[in-house]
Amino acid sequence: MASIVYTVILIVSFLFLVLKKGEAESYFPIKIIGYFILGSFAFNFNQIPLPLGFIVYLLFFRPTLNVGVKRMASIFGVLAFILVHWILPFTGKAARYLSNMNLVQYIR
Repeated sequence: MASIVYTVILIVSFLFLVLKKGEAESYFPIKIIGYFILGSFAFNFNQIPLPLGFIVYLLFFRPTLNVGVKRMASIFGVLAFILVHWILPFTGKAARYLSNMNLVQYIR
């Protein structure tokens, strides 16, 4: 499930950002994919995933061309990170919990 969501987010955001390009730049689509992957890179610290790639982007990357589009690609990456690592696992656990509950006993 998470891989399908991640793939859809990647394709939609990739197409949106490639169409939003302002300045001509060589290998631009590949760079956008790289910024997205960098933004979504995770580091697990005591079973807690942290967005290390986004922190690395903020500290060390200073693009000169298409700055806004590259920033938006890394932000889309960190949003995908939040969705896949923090939101989807909890919704899956809640759905399993609700499906295991016998609601008929609570209604009577």
